[in-house]
Amino acid sequence: MNNIEIVLFKDFQKAAQSLSKASKIGKDAATKALAACTRMKLEGESGLPFTHHGESRMDGIEKYDLGQGYRLVTLRVSSDPAVVVMLYVGSHADADAC
Repeated sequence: MNNIEIVLFKDFQKAAQSLSKASKIGKDAATKALAACTRMKLEGESGLPFTHHGESRMDGIEKYDLGQGYRLVTLRVSSDPAVVVMLYVGSHADADAC
């Protein structure tokens, strides 16, 4: 079992809830993001593909492709013990604005 602490950034849960109410595609993206949180905690990885650009722009930032133009953005704060902050879930355009 991995010892990863998952921290939700202050607006992450609210963003996931709003996204899940927006449309079926938004709900699917929110569901994938929340499942990735659980999987990361249990297995040490999200199980999602990385986006094609942006993962290496800032240290520790990881951007995952949720499909249909949605992203999950995380920050690995430390590796021992492992701490991952769930920063953002939402549209690709809004993710770039963050």
